Amino acid sequence: MAATAILAALILALAAGSLRGSRRPRGPLASAGALARTGRRELGCWPDVPPLHPPRPDACFAAADPETPVNKHNSTPPADVAALTARLTHLEDLEAIRTLNSCYARCTDDNHRAPTHSTALAAAALFTDDAILDIALVGRYVGRDAILHAYETLFPAGTAWSAHYLMNPVLTVHGTTATGTWDLLLYTQPRAGGATAVITVHGRYEERYVKTGGGWKFQEVLGVLTMP
Repeated sequence: MAATAILAALILALAAGSLRGSRRPRGPLASAGALARTGRRELGCWPDVPPLHPPRPDACFAAADPETPVNKHNSTPPADVAALTARLTHLEDLEAIRTLNSCYARCTDDNHRAPTHSTALAAAALFTDDAILDIALVGRYVGRDAILHAYETLFPAGTAWSAHYLMNPVLTVHGTTATGTWDLLLYTQPRAGGATAVITVHGRYEERYVKTGGGWKFQEVLGVLTMP
């Protein structure tokens, strides 16, 4: 009998607690809660309790999907890479041709001041095997061997020294060939007739270039010289 009484008391206690927990607040608080629940139902946001974490954007789902590759770095389309490579090659070619002309001026001046076989070879190495060097009032030389001979014998015999200044280049590159023009300012002292006066020469170089396995070379150099 005692056990039955205890069990009945527990059942009554649980029933009373359930009734108390099911009671809803009344007054303004109850109205506000009902309004909030009604609004969420109409918006399709049921249940009442909001989610602990807001919905993730699609990018987050893609990043979380192990089958979706995620590139952490900005990737460049292949077409853009090819275009950038072509532009870089073009700029490098232009710079190489400028350097070629600077070497021509320096090698020529070095050979005029202190001619040796080495200085002549350095100047002739700037030309292709079938190149043409045609300088007004000086001479026309066809082929690298003829150009080397001119640097070794003819040029030093007629010139005590020189200083070439090349400027205002206009260069056009077409793949492995190119053309260019340069303005020339030249100071030189001839040897002929025991002359000691320094001559100032103005002119222009019109040139053709070719890209070889050893870099850019002169295919043709046409020097148009004018006396001021």
